Amino acid sequence: ADSAALEELLKREPVTVLHRLLADAGCNYPELPPMHPTWRSKMPHPIHRSSKICARIALFVAAAAAVAGHGRAWGEGIPAGEGQVVAWGLDTVGQGSVPKEAQEGVSAVAAGAFHNLALKQGCVLAWGQNSNGQTDVPAEARAGVSAIAAGANHSLALKGGKVIAWGQNTSGQGKVPKEALEGVTAIAAGDTHSLALKGGKVLVWGSNLSGILKVPAELKSGVTAIAAGQWHGLALKGGRVIEWGSLRVPADDPQKNPDGLKQDAAHLVPEEARAGVSSIVANLSVSM
Repeated sequence: ADSAALEELLKREPVTVLHRLLADAGCNYPELPPMHPTWRSKMPHPIHRSSKICARIALFVAAAAAVAGHGRAWGEGIPAGEGQVVAWGLDTVGQGSVPKEAQEGVSAVAAGAFHNLALKQGCVLAWGQNSNGQTDVPAEARAGVSAIAAGANHSLALKGGKVIAWGQNTSGQGKVPKEALEGVTAIAAGDTHSLALKGGKVLVWGSNLSGILKVPAELKSGVTAIAAGQWHGLALKGGRVIEWGSLRVPADDPQKNPDGLKQDAAHLVPEEARAGVSSIVANLSVSM
């Protein structure tokens, strides 16, 4: 019964399970928001460490990286080993079933909430959930693409400096602004927002619930890398990490934020990440 309950909860409320798994493992993360009482009451007790449950835990860990829109097994645009995509985690909508064409020659991968992207010889491959057309790769993204990014339910590709977007567009995350149609050198995708880097300047479009569209003035030039979390963004400038947006959105909506917390991302960057940094990545509510 516990196994069935955990499996069902993994599908519906992965963050709840993450809280419980961290607690059971004895992990202490001071900045991890407390589990809401209504979530805690839904957890199966205890979570036994049988091989079957451990397997499901392994599945969840991989799925958790994808749920953030920007947490990835290898990272956005990072070469996937020898060109074969290896996937693990929940496979409820085919997101874990790597297609034959992605089993060799792949140079980059990206993971959305329940869909995956791979880049093979300039062609974007996609599989998994297609509820918003996020795996319907447009013809122009089937050749000449140099980078890919996956949001929760939308996808991005970079081709000859032009950003191509498809999938969910409920908040404008798929409506590429004119400024991002040429000269772009990097892309990133959050939950319902998209980022692009052009001439050292950060461009953002999509939902502004977290204030993500209010790009700090210092990010108008000199930026060398970008990353997107669920509701926040990261930029690298002169070896310093700059963060903006929010880790909890919105504070006054109990359904989306039962703890009533709103954490501005900007003040969370630790001192050691303010100099000498060479790369950045972001997921659901964590930055690295």
